[in-house]
Amino acid sequence: MCSSDLKEARQCQEKHPGSQLLLEHNNAWKPEELDFYFENLPEGIMKITLIHELMLSFSFFDVTVSTLKAVEVDKSFSSLETRGSYTDFSRLQFTMTTKDGKSLGIRADRCGGHTSRAIVSNSGTEIFTSIMPDAESEKQVEALRMKEPGVEAYLHVQDEQYLELKEKLCRFANGGPAPEGMPTLRHGVDVLRLAEHLTHIIMR
Repeated sequence: MCSSDLKEARQCQEKHPGSQLLLEHNNAWKPEELDFYFENLPEGIMKITLIHELMLSFSFFDVTVSTLKAVEVDKSFSSLETRGSYTDFSRLQFTMTTKDGKSLGIRADRCGGHTSRAIVSNSGTEIFTSIMPDAESEKQVEALRMKEPGVEAYLHVQDEQYLELKEKLCRFANGGPAPEGMPTLRHGVDVLRLAEHLTHIIMR
């Protein structure tokens, strides 16, 4: 999910007081592959799958360890599994509420495909959805998949964004302007702390 998609979702939410925003991130893993990923990505779903959404939560909604008031897990969607010696979620959905009353939903499905969505709902009905990749981007993803088989799907989906990010960082390293809106290392540390805090709350 990129910041431009989130901006549209936030604008929709502002036009509909009382509506709810949900950020969704999926992986395209197969159920039979989860044993491998649980073992080789022991950091867990919060730091692996949802770290991008947590950075957006931090950047646009000021969600931090100190501002967080409550976390509510959707147990009907979430699935906590033990595979070998590793326990983690294959699916997880929760809502964070800050001390100033802001609420934001987060959802991940590790076998849900390679899409990310920002969804605004009002009284249980979706009134706005932004999806990445969209239909046009999907064609580019398929072309990359054919050209570079075996690469993780999310790398194809975010290929252009990663290239833009690297170009901005290289220009900055060579004396250019600081990239506007780009998180710093300090922001990254704060978001990792949030991920660890949320994991502790949800797993207990």
